[in-house]
Amino acid sequence: MKKLNLITFIAAYLVVACAPQVTSTSEVTVTLTPISTPTLHPEFAALQQTIADSGSRFTLGADGLLYDGETPIPGMTVAPDGTMTLTVNGETVTLDPADVDFDDEKGITIDGYEWDEEAGAWVEAESAAMQQTNALLDQYHIDPETVTITEEGGAVNVVDNETGTVLIRTIGEQSKFDLGFAVDGIAASSCEALPYKPNKVGQMLGQYLPEFIEYKSEMLTELGYSKTTGLDSPILLDRVRGCWGALINDTLFYRDEEHVPHELFISYDER
Repeated sequence: MKKLNLITFIAAYLVVACAPQVTSTSEVTVTLTPISTPTLHPEFAALQQTIADSGSRFTLGADGLLYDGETPIPGMTVAPDGTMTLTVNGETVTLDPADVDFDDEKGITIDGYEWDEEAGAWVEAESAAMQQTNALLDQYHIDPETVTITEEGGAVNVVDNETGTVLIRTIGEQSKFDLGFAVDGIAASSCEALPYKPNKVGQMLGQYLPEFIEYKSEMLTELGYSKTTGLDSPILLDRVRGCWGALINDTLFYRDEEHVPHELFISYDER
């Protein structure tokens, strides 16, 4: 009886061992959720495209920063709604995109503002009138401590602190001078000596007028004037050296020590 049980056990074992092996694998379902890309405001997207179209140097990132290559441009940001701002003297200024130009060679140009290399910040750009005025202060050696400079309505005035006289008034790139300053402060400091004598009150003696008229005509021709009309008279610039100019309407003409002709437009203080 025991032998039969052993034989039965061995037979059962062989049946199980020789049966094909089946591996059961569990099925796992994975659901992928797409990452949504934020929709850009139309104004932001339009500005981004405009900058991209300007060249390859500048870009506007989705973070609202403007990049020069890979370097963020300091002080400039763009809000999600496309509003462009600039930090000037610690204050935030809203820019009109039409006033900002991106150029691969020239860099960024912002109407009314410029990058100050020394300060490492954006500052208000000098107007053409102020640039012209500063050039004249240097040219005529005017001490900034002796004058007050104001700018209003596109005009820059240089006022003498002692007398209150408007010495120079500049609009755009044209400057007009107080007559006394034009004579004593500018022309007399470098004028051509002439042999024409004045009388006691500073008028040219009549005997010299014909020669002076020819002298004046040559000077005006060199300055591009073919004809002048209106009030016309010699004006004494320096009695000691015998320097003379010509005051025609509101313009003073004279030659400097190097025989170079000049014209100064005159503005009369109406105070």
